[in-house]
Amino acid sequence: MSTFIIKNFAGGLNQSADDSVLAVNQSRNAQNVDVSTGTLKSINGYSKYIATAAPAGITRLMKFYKNNTTTGAVTSYLLAATATAIYYWTGSAWSALATGLTSGDWDYLNYQISETDVIIMGNGADGMKKWDGTTFANLGGTPPVAKSIAIHAERLWATGVKAFPNSVYYSDDLNPENWTGGEDAAGEVYLPTWDGGVCIGVSNIFSDLVIFKTNNIFRVVGTYPSVYEVKQVYSSVGSIAEKTIVSGNDRAFFLSKDGLYYYDGVSAYPLLGDMAKDVVINPSYAKNAVSIIHKNVLYCAFPEGNSTANNAVFVYDLLNKNLMIWRGLAVTDFMEYNDELLFTNSTGYVYHIDDTAISFDGTNINAYWETPWQDLDAFRVTKTADTLYFYAKGNGIMRVDVTFDGKTKTKNVTLSPSGKLHSLSLNLEGRRFKMKFSNVSGSRFELTQPELTYEADED
Repeated sequence: MSTFIIKNFAGGLNQSADDSVLAVNQSRNAQNVDVSTGTLKSINGYSKYIATAAPAGITRLMKFYKNNTTTGAVTSYLLAATATAIYYWTGSAWSALATGLTSGDWDYLNYQISETDVIIMGNGADGMKKWDGTTFANLGGTPPVAKSIAIHAERLWATGVKAFPNSVYYSDDLNPENWTGGEDAAGEVYLPTWDGGVCIGVSNIFSDLVIFKTNNIFRVVGTYPSVYEVKQVYSSVGSIAEKTIVSGNDRAFFLSKDGLYYYDGVSAYPLLGDMAKDVVINPSYAKNAVSIIHKNVLYCAFPEGNSTANNAVFVYDLLNKNLMIWRGLAVTDFMEYNDELLFTNSTGYVYHIDDTAISFDGTNINAYWETPWQDLDAFRVTKTADTLYFYAKGNGIMRVDVTFDGKTKTKNVTLSPSGKLHSLSLNLEGRRFKMKFSNVSGSRFELTQPELTYEADED
């Protein structure tokens, strides 16, 4: 009797090759499962982080930290933008900071003005704003009406100005409310590319100011204007989704029309290769995609198929370098807050990924993993399957399908939280086989090292 074992599932999702060359711990067809520890388990669900919905669908989440210079205490504020307003959570209700706005697509950062902590915001339509925890106001001086902002070398950089689509502006040193030009004072970087692209984002990455245009990436080297040098980063990534630009683990990441990319300080490269080649991103609405890095994992929500809204999430483990995909949740923005991963959508609620939640806020999670076809490098050999053994725990029912050539045997397994060893008698025959593990009606499961026993009969 011979044995086939899947020792771990850490290979993740991989659609780059035919089943015949995939590793046994990879899958071409899987969703809503977690392989980060090597076992196969259905993902955690999510629940409402705040029980009260904002007055309208939330487009962006923001956070502000204010230090009390007398007591040393730090107060954190959770802000939510809608299409026409900005609110903050008081602890019991959503309170309006501003109404009558014309865009809900805000960028933000925390900084200081005259030793006062402030959050600075821009949406490319209503002028840049500031809030110190008490007073909401226009940012002082004559700042550009920018949509993307960043701090680099103690200057506020801003771009995404509709009237000047090829310009990136910077403030005076240590003064985000002084935009007056002069030697080593405020100024502008002009970046025409004559390819129809416009400036869509700025980010401080690896001590450089990186400028993202629709089809190009540039970096600004130097710490003050008289020595600034602009260098183009070679890439052919196509249109960049501006809200997916995030940095961490010595790299920056973003989504383009043909997948996820990373920037290493010199150039941009595909992150996934063809690992997700069967996943279709709606190119007309990819601009709505959003990303975050949380606990060494890159999450990128995007519109899959014909969806106009983000309805799927790439989940890429930056340490183990494996990919999974989540489906069945809608995301307009992510945020890390108090060490938790939050997200929001058009419902107006703020949710958190919750390791105690067994559903998507009441909706069943559909989780499954299908192994590649296996011929055990001996296609001419007929395998007669005897028994599948596996250790599993969880709650509810897990479904197991084992297919030899065209014949499938199915077993529904009742799970317990403490777990136990299960067995499935097969009596199946064929030259190749595959297995599929699925939850049933939103059940939770965790599976360890399935082991198939079989006899080999060479023709």
